[in-house]
Amino acid sequence: MGSTSRPLFKIQLEKSTYYKSLEGTSGVVVRGSLLFTPTFQIKVNRIFLRFQGKYVATSTRDIRKTEKSLIEKQWVFFSAGRRSQTINGGSYKYDFEITLSDEFPESCKLEYGSVQYKFKAVAETSLMFSNLKDEKEVFLRQNIGSWVDTIYQTEIHRNWRNALDINIRIPANQFKLGSVVPLAFQTRVSNDSARVVLVSCMLKEYVILRSPQAYGSSRPIIRDQDRKVGMAFAWCQRADNYENILVEIKIPANRCTYDCSNEYVSISHKLHIRVDIKRQGNIESISIPMPICIVPRTSCELGPAELEIEELPGYEMITSPPSYELATNHRSSFNDVNLHTVDLVPSFPPRYSVSECNISVH
Repeated sequence: MGSTSRPLFKIQLEKSTYYKSLEGTSGVVVRGSLLFTPTFQIKVNRIFLRFQGKYVATSTRDIRKTEKSLIEKQWVFFSAGRRSQTINGGSYKYDFEITLSDEFPESCKLEYGSVQYKFKAVAETSLMFSNLKDEKEVFLRQNIGSWVDTIYQTEIHRNWRNALDINIRIPANQFKLGSVVPLAFQTRVSNDSARVVLVSCMLKEYVILRSPQAYGSSRPIIRDQDRKVGMAFAWCQRADNYENILVEIKIPANRCTYDCSNEYVSISHKLHIRVDIKRQGNIESISIPMPICIVPRTSCELGPAELEIEELPGYEMITSPPSYELATNHRSSFNDVNLHTVDLVPSFPPRYSVSECNISVH
């Protein structure tokens, strides 16, 4: 076959993403083929395929990377021994499969650590030709199933000093990278001296990396950090007792990654909601944390382009939202709500002296 439009050397998988079972089955079977389509005679010494699973991490105390091999397997499809052998132009196909037990940690990739599974194929040729190579990554994911509904709430109700009822709702407990989380606030004031003036929400990502080396029955934490990855807020201008407010916060497609939990890596996300209340001339604040689950862009067949985890761009700092003084001076120009959405801010808006009441969600 003299066609030059087909790849000369390529790994082809049935699919690139596999989901582990929650019930502890025998694992997932990864199947594929190595396609070799030379368009001319070529001398080959050996054709082989290697599958590797690896955990790599960098601690906060050492810039050097530490890594652990999770799995390694090799297939040799052709071997000419000491002398290379001429292979005629044509189409050659080498099938393979490997079983990955449910004990293997799911795939993830961060700035300071990763769990990756990858096929690497090589055709070793004579000195007249360069070796032929190809790589293909496999993404192993945890099938979260219905248990996510028991962990992540979609609605929260709070009462503040018998003067204000607050109800917060989100449409789901799972959100994709790059999507928007709409938070619907409903407030009812039972005391005329209290009024909601601002609702805001910050999205934070929490990352824990553990040592590749186990000490006894545990793995020490080598990196524990959190960062702000998104923010949105809305001023509240209505004077009556009832108000509906919508705040939309964007989940970055590149600056954060999806939730993950295994013996090496833990990635989680939480919405930090703040409701600012004006009462008798003073501003008081209620803080409400709300965990959410962030998942990859698609529920199946995740390729590298869809995951968009190859590179973490730099942060762009933006200005904080306006102060209460600015809002007060321009209040006559506001309608019901003046909504602002930003991707990232250096600090929680706005800055003033407040009394805080922290409410935890269990």
